[in-house]
Amino acid sequence: MSATAVAQQPTVIDLYPGKAPGSESWDWKEKDTVLGGIKSVINVVKPTLTVYPSTGSIPTGTSVIIAPGGGFHFLSIYNEGEAIARKLNQLGITAFVLKYRTVHTEHPIEDGMKAQVEGRYNEVTTPILKLAMQDAQTAISMVRKEAAKWNISPSRIGLMGFSAGGTVAISTAYQATGDAQPDFIVPVYAADFNIMVGSVPGKRMPAYFAVAADDPLKLAPGNILEYHKWRSGGQAAELHVYQNGGHAFSMGQSGASSDQWFNGLESWLGSNGWLWPEKPTGWMANTNYADHLNSLARQRVEVANDWPNLKRFQNDNACLAKMANNGKRVVFMGNSITEGWQQFDSSFWEPSKGYINRGISGQTTPQMLLRFRQDVIDLKPAAVVILAGINDIAGNTGPATIESIFGNIRSMAELARASGIRVIICSVVPANRFPWRPGVQPADKVIELNGLLKAYAAKHKLGYVDYFSAMVDDQKGLKDALTYDGVHPNLAGYKVMGPLVEAVIRKVVK
Repeated sequence: MSATAVAQQPTVIDLYPGKAPGSESWDWKEKDTVLGGIKSVINVVKPTLTVYPSTGSIPTGTSVIIAPGGGFHFLSIYNEGEAIARKLNQLGITAFVLKYRTVHTEHPIEDGMKAQVEGRYNEVTTPILKLAMQDAQTAISMVRKEAAKWNISPSRIGLMGFSAGGTVAISTAYQATGDAQPDFIVPVYAADFNIMVGSVPGKRMPAYFAVAADDPLKLAPGNILEYHKWRSGGQAAELHVYQNGGHAFSMGQSGASSDQWFNGLESWLGSNGWLWPEKPTGWMANTNYADHLNSLARQRVEVANDWPNLKRFQNDNACLAKMANNGKRVVFMGNSITEGWQQFDSSFWEPSKGYINRGISGQTTPQMLLRFRQDVIDLKPAAVVILAGINDIAGNTGPATIESIFGNIRSMAELARASGIRVIICSVVPANRFPWRPGVQPADKVIELNGLLKAYAAKHKLGYVDYFSAMVDDQKGLKDALTYDGVHPNLAGYKVMGPLVEAVIRKVVK
């Protein structure tokens, strides 16, 4: 799925139509278990991929197949599978957790340790590694073949592995050919005991290695060696050796330096272009990943120092104050939907119309209320168009009730009316998901808020623009043809909105 996907139950896909090749005689049962307090699985016979669609706000088209660790005796399916997938989802990456075949055992930790102590670890696990590599290559080929189904790029498929899963990732990178090759690899504290070494691939395949120097399995030297092999083979690579963190640090926060490994991974993915669309559209077509990060950083500073962002339009407002006012100014007060309108459809904002855009991305109604005097009242418009509330429902500045959102919009309307400004209230645009707030279900709250706004406008004889009815689909969301991410309109969406609001403006501003 794309970055517009709503958080949902992951889909499980079988890698093979029947019994997995090479283990047809296996007749034992897979078992879910808890090992060391961590959700795990043992005795994997039927390999699968569990799909976690992206929930990020940017449709990167990037995907990552994750191979959990467990010494080939079990799979740490949550800590090194699902939890990692969910973090990648937030970056706009669709993740696939690979459940690969493991050793048959009822006592995975004890049997794995015994094999190491007795010097039989490679003897026990190498045959399983070969099957796991087969599973990984089958998974890569499947994801690449079905890329369009999940709205991902067939040339942006990474393979990430933890511990024994790192062994699978590196071995697969060495051995795979054709459509079974990953486009990049991410071995994290990869076990180097029995890597199936081969030639460094000729195809471009950057690698990101992360390991702790104090790993009790002494994996740092082997990971450093693999890094140097990758670099010597002409491949791009990055290596992080953390002073402390031990083994299996995954997403844990223990105060160790390895706690920051995922931040490093995010930077590396971004620097390689995998956190930005291959072919950007909409607002993304006019910027790039680096500028986007700088913009986000500026926004964080602005919010910290100027919560309502009073400085945003300070200079523009000063310039307007010096210009002649023909009595037909209309200020559009809003959030990113209003701000983005000018970027998508500049023709709507033709200067002779007197429309003034005062939308600020991400803002909630209390922020708008604080800047309402300087960004609306002081501009002495004939009318104000208020489109607000969706970010409050998303919880952008903390929890908010429908009553408090409605109260803030009502306060803006009352301030405008007290200043002789005609008021046009807009319905909230439909949404049934938030890319930046996975798990939040906004559809019914949007409908409830719109009901209050419509009744308030009717009671006080204010203008009301019903965007919702014209743009909603049968799932209470924004029609796919009218949006690029399920929340924000695209050009087609704004072309629907424009005539609706202008019809009300003509009635209100005579």
